[in-house]
Amino acid sequence: MTVRLLTVVSIFVSAIASNAFTANIDVFEMGMSSLVLRDSLYDEAWVSTPTNPYLATHHAQLGITEATTELDVSWGVAGGTFDFQFDHVIEDSLGYSRTTTHGGIGFTSDVDLWLDYSFIYSFADLNGGLDLTSTLNVIHATDTEWIYILRSVRHGGAAFLNPPSGTFTTTRHLLLEANETYGITYSIDISGGSGSGAIGTGAGSLHFTLTPVPEPATTTLLAIAGVATLLRRRSRV
Repeated sequence: MTVRLLTVVSIFVSAIASNAFTANIDVFEMGMSSLVLRDSLYDEAWVSTPTNPYLATHHAQLGITEATTELDVSWGVAGGTFDFQFDHVIEDSLGYSRTTTHGGIGFTSDVDLWLDYSFIYSFADLNGGLDLTSTLNVIHATDTEWIYILRSVRHGGAAFLNPPSGTFTTTRHLLLEANETYGITYSIDISGGSGSGAIGTGAGSLHFTLTPVPEPATTTLLAIAGVATLLRRRSRV
């Protein structure tokens, strides 16, 4: 009986091995930018078209104020991995100054996906007229509306009496349904202009993965395989 069960399981598992835990992920929109401004001047590094894989460092700088983002992005039938490392420095000079990093992707998939999402950002010495806004979104886009599955907006910096130093963290484990349209966007924006001379910093990371969800039939077969393995071990005792 055990031999027959193992044979049947082996046949079925082999039959589904070519397409189990796989997905056709279509990233139809992708844009990421690091930007600094000082009065009428600006410097920017960006990508504006889906590029797979994409491994790059975006750096923009005017004087002391700078924005740097290290990007490591890729996706395929096994899922997707999206890693971002952020680093910002800003001087609260007289006149408008700003350092910002923003971006996102739009995508669909032919199977359900698990989204595992982790964000952390620490900032310090945002004194004087410096203001920080961090915005994170996971959006389900339908024909009639945008539904926010995740919406996080946080503020720091002394300009509006928020803490000049601190840490923001966000983690999520979300199920994204097959054949639906989703968007994942992020923005970290620090601005100033009071002329206080304060120099503020911020650094952190965003990491998220898209993992295909096994279909029920696949899960059942794997469970049977586990039982068969136990039976085989017992038969040897």
